[in-house]
Amino acid sequence: MRTMLVVSAVLLTEFAPVPFPRADRPSNGHPGLAGSWVVETIRVNGTDVSGHSQSGGLEFWVADVVEIERGIVRISHGNSARNSALWELCVQSEGNDLDLVPMVKGQKSTLGIYRLQRRILLLSFRSPGWGRPRAFSEREAVIVLRRKSD
Repeated sequence: MRTMLVVSAVLLTEFAPVPFPRADRPSNGHPGLAGSWVVETIRVNGTDVSGHSQSGGLEFWVADVVEIERGIVRISHGNSARNSALWELCVQSEGNDLDLVPMVKGQKSTLGIYRLQRRILLLSFRSPGWGRPRAFSEREAVIVLRRKSD
């Protein structure tokens, strides 16, 4: 009887479907982040502001257009005299960590987190040297972007 149970268990598991391996997200960007975004609001220390500049050179202003394509982030500051900025986007395969690495020498990488909710992208950063935020809070800079309509 015991032998019969072992044999039937082996036969049943032998023909069980094998799950497909999980595909890791690429390290140079999350597919859902690609596209055109508009900066809708910026909150720093719990207060709405019109713009925010990190000490590493990262700058966001309300109404800026943020393009994410193939792991590259381009921030366009509209018709102002300020230049556009290019950053390499590195998204971790697990969790919601992201790194913005400047494509201009002399600037520091910025560590942050993100949350994608349909057409809304939340970003949170700390100044370089202060580490990565662990959650979206009033003490951090939080940038709210809305996917641009085509």
